[in-house]
Amino acid sequence: MAILSDSSSIFTQILPSIRKGYQLPRHIILGKKLPSTGIIETTDNRISQEWIDTMLDTFQNGSLADFYDKYLNHVLTEKDHEKILLRAHEILKNTQPINPLDTIDLAAADIVHNAYEYGHHLFQTACFLDEYNQLPKECQIVLRKKINPALYESNDLFETVEQALSKPMQKISQELLKKSCIRWVLENNAYPYMSQIKHMTSLEFPLAEYGHTFIKNAVSDYQKQCRLKEHQLRRHQRPIRRTWRGHDQ
Repeated sequence: MAILSDSSSIFTQILPSIRKGYQLPRHIILGKKLPSTGIIETTDNRISQEWIDTMLDTFQNGSLADFYDKYLNHVLTEKDHEKILLRAHEILKNTQPINPLDTIDLAAADIVHNAYEYGHHLFQTACFLDEYNQLPKECQIVLRKKINPALYESNDLFETVEQALSKPMQKISQELLKKSCIRWVLENNAYPYMSQIKHMTSLEFPLAEYGHTFIKNAVSDYQKQCRLKEHQLRRHQRPIRRTWRGHDQ
C-alpha cells in the first residue's frame, strides 16, 4: 500500500490543511456530491462500466489519498505521496505557481485546492455566524486574522476552528455562506483575503485542463494489470509436455 499511515512523520512537516486536502473526502470539502456515473463509457471489454463509475466516484467525491491508493498504487509510491505532500505545502505557503505537466506538481495542486476550498468554507461559516452573533468565542480569531484557515500553521488552532465550524458549515446553504462572506470582506477591509482566493482560482485552470491525467493513468494501470493477470493465467494453463520416456519436462 502506498497510502501514508496517520502516524507518518510527514504530517508534522506540513500545514494541517494540507493533510485535510489529502485525507478528507472531496464531497465533504465541497459540501456536495459531484456526478460520477455515465461520464465515461468504456470500450475495453476488460473493464466493466461499474469499475469506471466507482473509480470516477472516488476521484470526484472521495479523498485523494484513497484514489491514489486504490487506483494509482502501481504508479505512485509511498515516497511519491510524501513528495506530493511536501510540494503541496510549498505551493500553499508560498503561493507558488505549478508545472501542470509534472505529475507531482499537479497532484500537489489538487491537494492545495482542496485545502483552500475547505478553509474558505470554514471562513465563510465564521462570517455567517458572526452576522447573526452566533460565532463561538474561540473562533473569533478567524475573522481577526483575515486569512484563509488553510494557511494556519498551528494544528491546535486549525483543529479548534474546524471542530466548531465544520458542522454548521454542512447545514447552511452555500449561497448564504457566500453572501455573508462577501459582505464581511467588503465591510472589514479584508481585501488581502481576495488575493488568496485568486491563488486558489489560479489552480483551477491547470486542474481543469490536466486533471483528467490521473483518470487516464488509473485506466491505463488497470488495463496493464489485467494484461498481466491474463498472461499469468495463460502460463498456468499451458499443457504439460511429456518426453518420449513419459517423464514431465
